[in-house]
Amino acid sequence: RGQSAGNEFEGAAMRALSRASTAAAAPSWLLRRCVSSFGAALMPAGAEAAVAADTAGEDQELVSSLLRAGTDEQPQPVSAPRARRRRDAVRLDDRTGRFPVVGAPMGELTAFLKERGLRPGHATALFTALHRDGVEAADALEMLPPQARAVVADSCDLSEPEAVMDSVSADGTRKWLFRVGQDDSEVETVFIPESDGRGVLCVSSSVGCALSCRFCHTGTQRLRRNLRPGEIVGQLQAARRLLGRFPGPTPTKSGPDGGAVTNVVFMGQGEPLLNWRSVSAAAEVITASRGGVVPPRKVTISTSGVAPAMPRVATEAGCSLALSLHATTDEVRNKIIPLNRSWGLAQVMEGMRLYSLAQSPRPPSRRELRRREREEAAVLAGTAPGPAEPPVDAAGRPVGRRLVMFEYVMLAGVNDSLDDARRLAELARPFKCHVNLIPFNAWPGAPFQSSEDDHIRRFGAEVLGLGVSCSVRWPKGDDIMAACGQL
Repeated sequence: RGQSAGNEFEGAAMRALSRASTAAAAPSWLLRRCVSSFGAALMPAGAEAAVAADTAGEDQELVSSLLRAGTDEQPQPVSAPRARRRRDAVRLDDRTGRFPVVGAPMGELTAFLKERGLRPGHATALFTALHRDGVEAADALEMLPPQARAVVADSCDLSEPEAVMDSVSADGTRKWLFRVGQDDSEVETVFIPESDGRGVLCVSSSVGCALSCRFCHTGTQRLRRNLRPGEIVGQLQAARRLLGRFPGPTPTKSGPDGGAVTNVVFMGQGEPLLNWRSVSAAAEVITASRGGVVPPRKVTISTSGVAPAMPRVATEAGCSLALSLHATTDEVRNKIIPLNRSWGLAQVMEGMRLYSLAQSPRPPSRRELRRREREEAAVLAGTAPGPAEPPVDAAGRPVGRRLVMFEYVMLAGVNDSLDDARRLAELARPFKCHVNLIPFNAWPGAPFQSSEDDHIRRFGAEVLGLGVSCSVRWPKGDDIMAACGQL
């Protein structure tokens, strides 16, 4: 049926696939399709041996795990975080030949406009108009001179995803089906209004998913392609417009009007850390101060356990990290999250530890600096104790104080025993963390059932009793298939 677009392999993975193609007497496009859509289980005979033979001098397990995961970016060993890289390389959309402004970080946008004779101030004005004011067309950029507007009109793409379906739940949750890109791919995005005034937008990072987690509806779909930065940021832009958060009339729609997006979570379709290049660029745009949309601490990136990339959520994006843990032993986790066969619990928890120690790429705010000065003055004056010894994990290794989140779906008879609760508390206790217990949300053909509500409360009480912050994330939007795990 042809090769799925957007699933290109690089470096050792590409060479390994080439050798595997020869050894297995199968075309390389077939191997790429098997790997990206189904994992190594359907690779032709001889491919694994060819992969091992081709990776002499490289970490064979990491290359093999890359193939099993079906990612387009080679995982690195779990190690100390890397410094944030500059994002100023100009990349045109190879499908339209235009510059995708919606997903372009400031450095990239400035470099693009500079090549066309415009000043950095023009880039700042365009970025602000697009993300703060919701400008949709070049002729509406009245803050730019005619020459700059002409450049934007001729060479820039300001388009957003098209909402082809808009569903409203009885509890106010809203789900959109967005059409993205030139290939008419579709993804779902969910807006969850909270009673305390917050509005959480759950965005997708890929069309389909390669991980095949057994409790997740998205896992039943093959990965078609990863989303580009503009297609991720575009979900936020389109959602804010549909919620009436930009100047102009609120769109007519039965159901709740308005509602501000105060938090963004990368918990929709796809594994964000297997599309890190796009996700990190999108996070940089969403959290940019000139856009004035969402601060970094209110953006959460979720992962099923891509251990090597976990510290980069802090060092490159400066955002919060949520780990979809869902099991406390490798035996159970291997069954419900196939990715665990690539990076087991020990590696995943090490990735979480390195994330907790990592430093954000952004300098501390004035409020944070004042807080530190007050604490230092109190210590010097003798009115406060000195800094406490840093916490350590079970192996005695230091653990940082960056907040981490653990997500745990409650599957009846699978991972919901009180022994599981004790093991969960043991894993989470070293961290400054919060555990979200998630009742399983059913979908057609699902192989699991949710634990009873009373049992979930007992499970949570056990975790709380062992000194770990814990709460239940009760379903929202399940009547329109918008709850966690139903997209």
